[in-house]
Amino acid sequence: MPRPPRAERSDAGFLAAPAPTPEGQRLFDDDVAGVGHVTNVSRLWAYLPATLQGLSDLMEQSTRAGSLTFRQRSVLVTAAASTLGDSYCSLAWGKKLAEVAGPDVPKLNELRAAWLNAATAEEQKRIAVDIQVQFFRDVTHVPLGQFFQPAAFHKGLVDIQPGWPVMHSVRRA
Repeated sequence: MPRPPRAERSDAGFLAAPAPTPEGQRLFDDDVAGVGHVTNVSRLWAYLPATLQGLSDLMEQSTRAGSLTFRQRSVLVTAAASTLGDSYCSLAWGKKLAEVAGPDVPKLNELRAAWLNAATAEEQKRIAVDIQVQFFRDVTHVPLGQFFQPAAFHKGLVDIQPGWPVMHSVRRA
């Protein structure tokens, strides 16, 4: 594959401006219309816009072949991006997911009511499993971000593991 021609450095972003093409300009125009500025990812794809179209086509074919709904695809992309440490992608797809995953899911509401009205603990356990299965079918949220669990330990304890407080390997000083 031939390398794109060397472009001059632009005033914004970390990439030099690519050689002007109608396809690249269309990416820039879509960004300006959508978010008010040209994103770095569009600057990157403007070097080879046909490759972006090919990737988009491949992703669409994969989605159709796997019978994934947009919601399921959003969950997979968000979780993968978050796991890989791609905060931009996980937030962008998390936003897309939030737009289609409204909190009112009738089946989950029905299961919650059934759990509350269950007569026995065994029935509640069975319904809880159904709730978990339904949650992954109709994702209402994806927990993103980081939180800290504050913990205090007696100064006489040693070998406390960093991170989430666990009590194995702890001993008296």
